[in-house]
Amino acid sequence: MVLRASTIIITVFLISPFLFLFVDIDWPFIISIIKKHWQSDFHWTSLKLMALVSILSLFWAIIPAWLIASKDFFGRSILSVLHLMPLCIPAYILAYVYDGVLGAYGTLMSYTGVYFDIKNIWGLTFVLSLALYPYVFLLTKISFSRQSYDLINAARSLRQNRIQRFAKVIIPLSLPAIIGGLFLLNMEVLNNFGAVSFYGLKTYTTEIIRLWNPMDLSPVKYLGISLLLLLMLFLILDYIYFRNKEVYESSGANVGYDRNKLSGYKNWLAFFVCLLPVLFALVLPVCQLLIWGVPLFIEQLDSGFLELIINTLAVALLACFVCVLLSLFLSSIKHMLKEPWIDKFSRLWGLGYTVPGVLLGVGILLIASDLSKLLGIGLSLSVFTLAAAYTLRFNAVSYNALDSAFKKFPLNIREASYNLGKNKHHTWLKVDLPLIRPSLIAALILVFVEIIKELPLTMLFHHFNFETLAIRAYILMETDGAIYEASVPSLIIIFISFIPIWYLNSKSQ
Repeated sequence: MVLRASTIIITVFLISPFLFLFVDIDWPFIISIIKKHWQSDFHWTSLKLMALVSILSLFWAIIPAWLIASKDFFGRSILSVLHLMPLCIPAYILAYVYDGVLGAYGTLMSYTGVYFDIKNIWGLTFVLSLALYPYVFLLTKISFSRQSYDLINAARSLRQNRIQRFAKVIIPLSLPAIIGGLFLLNMEVLNNFGAVSFYGLKTYTTEIIRLWNPMDLSPVKYLGISLLLLLMLFLILDYIYFRNKEVYESSGANVGYDRNKLSGYKNWLAFFVCLLPVLFALVLPVCQLLIWGVPLFIEQLDSGFLELIINTLAVALLACFVCVLLSLFLSSIKHMLKEPWIDKFSRLWGLGYTVPGVLLGVGILLIASDLSKLLGIGLSLSVFTLAAAYTLRFNAVSYNALDSAFKKFPLNIREASYNLGKNKHHTWLKVDLPLIRPSLIAALILVFVEIIKELPLTMLFHHFNFETLAIRAYILMETDGAIYEASVPSLIIIFISFIPIWYLNSKSQ
């Protein structure tokens, strides 16, 4: 009974920010406000940005994903890992790096006298697509590798050429994965603040942060409701499109287990096609940051900077441990009790990650504001409120990692423990926990990396006595003449993120 009650309480805690958006609102007034929001410039800029970034991300992701999944060529294994590494570089860092490389008085202009004004929607599209295309690449590559050669050979027997087979067989079979990757990508586009603000555009997130005022939260509340209803519209359209469509995996030989070996010019062509996104999204930005940051590293590494690193690591470790403990409890309860209502509740546990973080932040601010009035203490800008926001935001990351680990358990392992007279709690401690230890470590690492990079939530809960590396990098990149100094906290963010991601990839290999 205690476990079931705890599950309900935790579920309410995880969805409470979204419920608070709809507390004490005047619906006729809200409808008029939503109409006004949906006709505004920031609404249409958000939609255009989502569409443009999606298109360019498909360009970066689809062909490399197919080549790496289905072909064997020089450098394939290392490129498969490197295509995930751009996730270590937050979009706001890429934004100011490319402005420093291509913009006026930048690196390109110093050598050639030529520069490009990229502080517009087209430049932002380029930057965001480089930062976010790995979401599409990863899911699409997995889907491609599981496709059956039987279907491809059937299309070949019908005299379909390579382009026709790719367009009519391979892409349609992978469409759910592609749509899933694009959904995650577009949530990140809507959530982005640093890059959008730096390039001078207005979206829902920049407006929410601009209008945020602890004394009057109603403007950001109305914006949050408008954004949530927009997301619900997208989810409804997604459901309508996929409701009568099913994709089956054939039992024949899969593409990923029988790759075609390329030779000659095809080998090198595949290598350079897959290398191109990595060069733009990873190699060039990191090299430029090193050129800027290394000479300034010793100069900036003082006690204040060390405090920044400690603040960042402290709040990230606090939040990721709480996240993983919550997810461990929820996933364990789900698989121990195996009750239908818990399975239905589990669909709500990842809600915080499927919406822009700034929307979650608005709900948490509303709760913190009401609690502050009730208790007479300031909670809205406390470190613990920020850690709670991180927990609600990234719980889905750790939960999915642990839930998938539990699903892979052979049933006879638990049954053997029960037959030996051990109860469920003893079995969980001595059997389940050791078996999920690798997934537990992976969950900790993934949540930790996400928190280190997070900017919009940190900006919402930022106060002057507590800064993180992300806040410092953003402040410096927005300060005239301090763009080079921003490279030092940026490099540390990338370095902290890079090591665990590389570790996870090496373990998976």
